Amino acid sequence: MKTRILAWPDRARGRRRRQALLVAAALAAAASPAQAGFEPPSGCRSGTTLFRDGPVRLFRIAGSVAGEQAWRHYVCSARIRTPKRFNETSPGLDETLSAFRRSGARVAFITTLAGGESFDQALGRVDLRTGRRRLAWIRNRDEGPTVLAVVADERGGLAYLQDQFDDGAQRIGFARARPDGRLAVPRPRARVAGARVVPGSLAVANGLITWRTRSGETGAVPTEG
Repeated sequence: MKTRILAWPDRARGRRRRQALLVAAALAAAASPAQAGFEPPSGCRSGTTLFRDGPVRLFRIAGSVAGEQAWRHYVCSARIRTPKRFNETSPGLDETLSAFRRSGARVAFITTLAGGESFDQALGRVDLRTGRRRLAWIRNRDEGPTVLAVVADERGGLAYLQDQFDDGAQRIGFARARPDGRLAVPRPRARVAGARVVPGSLAVANGLITWRTRSGETGAVPTEG
């Protein structure tokens, strides 16, 4: 079966976060250092490994915030010899980091937040030179199907693959890197129907997102335009 690849029109910016995220942010901001119980990492071999690629290692350490279990995430690299914290989870929400993928000086990943009836996902990347994290939340209108893969381009923009929507098609999208280093709102760029995309085949370079389906078909779409 042929894979149908159709351009996905740009849409007006929607709301990116739900009430659960605002509650989580308020709880994290309210927790004083005395309320946060974490043992600092002793070095780059500490904690539980989440991702490793040569000298690059991302790991987590368990602790507590306001009396509830939480996690801190750290990065080490050839440039970062002392663990650099890039994320801390919030009490009351189940937050997981997954689908790590290294591209040069950046590691891309997916953040998934679940709490009550809320389910939100964000595209993320951490800079292996500075340890700086950036996130881009999937818009409400595009939420639902799970983000399966994410990869960074040479400028720090993020291409992503989202699972099937109600129409049976998967989505390929992109969040461009802004001049100030932040990520723009993720925008769907193409829909792929007729065959499933191999998550590991997703790639982006020189303004072009490419992929391969399980049936062997290949596809490409510009990151913008």
